Amino acid sequence: MRTLFLHVGMHKTGTTSIQQTLHAHQAALREAGLSWFGDAEPNHSRAVFSAFTEAPHLYHVNRRHGLHRPADAAQHAAESRARLTAFLHGAPGPGLILSGEDIGMLGEAPIRRMLAAFRPHVERIVVIGMVRPPRGFIASAIQQRIRGGALLDGIEDGGVMPHYRARFEPFLTAPEVTETRLHLYTPATLDGGCSVATFLRLIGAPAELYPRLAVVRANGGASRLGVVLSLAANRAVPIFRADGSANPERAARLVRFLDGLEGARFAAPAALVAPRLARAAEDIEWMEGRLGVPFSAAETAVAETGAPEPGLDTLSGAELESLVRALNGLFRELEEAHAARRRDAPEPPSRTPTAEQEARRAARRAQRQQEGRAGWR
Repeated sequence: MRTLFLHVGMHKTGTTSIQQTLHAHQAALREAGLSWFGDAEPNHSRAVFSAFTEAPHLYHVNRRHGLHRPADAAQHAAESRARLTAFLHGAPGPGLILSGEDIGMLGEAPIRRMLAAFRPHVERIVVIGMVRPPRGFIASAIQQRIRGGALLDGIEDGGVMPHYRARFEPFLTAPEVTETRLHLYTPATLDGGCSVATFLRLIGAPAELYPRLAVVRANGGASRLGVVLSLAANRAVPIFRADGSANPERAARLVRFLDGLEGARFAAPAALVAPRLARAAEDIEWMEGRLGVPFSAAETAVAETGAPEPGLDTLSGAELESLVRALNGLFRELEEAHAARRRDAPEPPSRTPTAEQEARRAARRAQRQQEGRAGWR
């Protein structure tokens, strides 16, 4: 019986680790009877979201790839639908896997269209959802929005609220879905503290599969230094231009560089977290009813700061030293790469003159000398 395991998030629940690990071990998955959608990107969000959203040119991931014009984004959406259909129709079973944390944010109507398109190709659709407690989710999402180009005063609820009901209720009520498996995501509820091991258990993978995988650890929390500099960079060199297209002046490596800065972890301002928790109270209660456990019993303390916004003038000496070390390492890499290019470059052509060139030069010298002597007579 062919089953589609549709992993729909949430965000900030180890999804990057799951996606990158399974993408890198597709052969091992096939041996275990599982087919991974081998798209160019480990995260299937872009393919699925583009294929079924009503406005693919507004999807922020497409805009970063230069697809902010409706016609270009529509073409990408059609290509994505074709690739997804080919995968669902032709991939060997019995288990097929799609994984993208943005899938749950499609909205009810696009989710219905997606499930209606998927269902004819499989006998069962099992939806997998990792559920992060609200305080930790909001704090982490604020950090992620900054890393994605936002300023603190520009972070809207849409990007950082848990949206439990909007994410999961369309799957819980859809007739095409055979089962929805929700799992509370906390360090204590992960198998061996690992999101990959937990996900494999949720889809019923053979126990011998996990030990064969080199698990990718990814997307940890950023340092306070990295977030402060990200805010400054987002002001100075915005990620998107006014027309919604990606800003070519923004260096692609900047985010990765800032993410790699060491130091104390960033603490989200309490003024941004607490009001959102209050606004999400009804949504939180709804999810607690689905899980059968209150979040207060599961959520670990999340550090917050009372400062409205961390500024450059508050950086400590240790943080500045960390920045200098990181910049030094970056420039050393550039210098070494430049030196390697010079070593590998082909030898320039010899500048030793040929016999013919030497003869012409000698003739010119002799002529100048002769003319000089004639001038003195």
